[in-house]
Amino acid sequence: MPEPVVDTNIRRVLISELGLPQDISQADLEYVARQCIPDSRSNDRHNALMDYGSLVATAKSTGIKPKSKQSIFK
Repeated sequence: MPEPVVDTNIRRVLISELGLPQDISQADLEYVARQCIPDSRSNDRHNALMDYGSLVATAKSTGIKPKSKQSIFK
């Protein structure tokens, strides 16, 4: 059964492309994400959204900041 995945990239894509408020609650964002899941190939959709968010709809290009900061990898 397809389930929505909302990582930081997908969050940014949904907010940017759907004109959602940046302070949307996690529950409301998951509801929106659930409405966007296609009947088939949901894995492809999630992968595409993650790639789009990391390569095109970046925090810099959209102005949408992540909810938390990632630590530096060493």
